Amino acid sequence: MPDNPPGPVAALEQVTVTVPNKGHPKNILTEVSFSIEPGTIYALLGRNGAGKTTAIHVLLGLLNPTSGQSFAFGRASSELGRDAFRRIGYMPEGHPMDPAFSIRHAARLHRPLYPSWDDAFFSDCLKSFSLREDARPAQLSRGERALAALALCVSARPDFLILDDPTLGLDQIARNLVFGVVLRELADRGCSILLTTHDIFSVAKLADRVGVLRDGSVILDEPLSDILGAVRKYVIPFPARAADIPRIPGVLRAIQSENEWRVVAYCDRAERRLMEYPGVSVHKMNLEELFIAMVEPG
Repeated sequence: MPDNPPGPVAALEQVTVTVPNKGHPKNILTEVSFSIEPGTIYALLGRNGAGKTTAIHVLLGLLNPTSGQSFAFGRASSELGRDAFRRIGYMPEGHPMDPAFSIRHAARLHRPLYPSWDDAFFSDCLKSFSLREDARPAQLSRGERALAALALCVSARPDFLILDDPTLGLDQIARNLVFGVVLRELADRGCSILLTTHDIFSVAKLADRVGVLRDGSVILDEPLSDILGAVRKYVIPFPARAADIPRIPGVLRAIQSENEWRVVAYCDRAERRLMEYPGVSVHKMNLEELFIAMVEPG
């Protein structure tokens, strides 16, 4: 593996992407910052349309931001060249494959592009996924195409692996296979991974750090262990003198419904203040509950 400059493998710094929208500018991303450290898995979560794929396109230099900067391997994304892209594995959303080529032919095209291509690993992936090398995309189900695309991506043995919703359309058995390969890749190579997915259950077992996008803005960016150990949900019934709840230090989200406030907060920073409200109850949260609470309308 080539030497990397000190610091993150890749990063966005205060990135904003603005597009025209019926004569009025619309932000797809707004001052987004996050970074992927060497040898870690960063899970970027958000609802459909939150801006996850746009962030990936900026990171790869496929889209120039309106403002802000993005980097990979210590270079501006807009300046990434052949040497950098030979170290990056990218599985786009939707798992596109050329319908004219069999899996074997696609591998033959990939092989000379990636100096670290691993034929043995590719064969192992196909065997694990029960895929035939002579199969063409039209002969594969949606899930099988996803598995074929993943096999091509990880067999390049990249230093930086980007997976955009790799389990889209897969059943649970296939999802387990996909994330099993990701775990194996990380363990074998110390590969850095940026992952977007709606499979929160797998993220909870896999990720080192989690970022959450809502409406194009990062609303959470923390190590997974810190989130699960330090964040709680507080339910405060009405009536409560609660106008200042969203401004309490440590509060991540506060949603007012008809009969209560639902508050997500760091317990070490906000609990003392929140426990002053009559009738408050405190609840631990798993990652799925936290994600829903952070992105639900309100």
